[in-house]
Amino acid sequence: MLKNKVNGKKGFTLAELLIVVAIIGILVAISFPIFTSQLEKSRLATDQANEKAAKSAAAVLVLDETTETGEFYYNIITGKLEDKNTNIAGYGKSKNCKGKIVKVTIDSNTKEIKTSWATAGTTATTPSGTDSVLP
Repeated sequence: MLKNKVNGKKGFTLAELLIVVAIIGILVAISFPIFTSQLEKSRLATDQANEKAAKSAAAVLVLDETTETGEFYYNIITGKLEDKNTNIAGYGKSKNCKGKIVKVTIDSNTKEIKTSWATAGTTATTPSGTDSVLP
């Protein structure tokens, strides 16, 4: 820090200010990929939570003896399973599930519950290998 010769006030030189800006730029460049990967992890966690909630809703249907088995679609707004997915907006956030909804299949014989991700507004399912984001 230099002292001004005319009025005696102290201040930073241009070189000092440029060094500080460069250091801040380097820190931002280092931290950006870290924050990006954490954001994707949080999106995946949200999708996993929605998938678990869909399984819980399906378990309620399985325990109710009057309910039919088959394919259902989970609506996160109502928290219920619906027969058709035409009125459900895509809520998937992670890379593999972006804009999709959870499809739940209840086996008629074994009452086994399976989840997968389907395109919103249609009955097409996701390609194999990305059916579930649950570990």
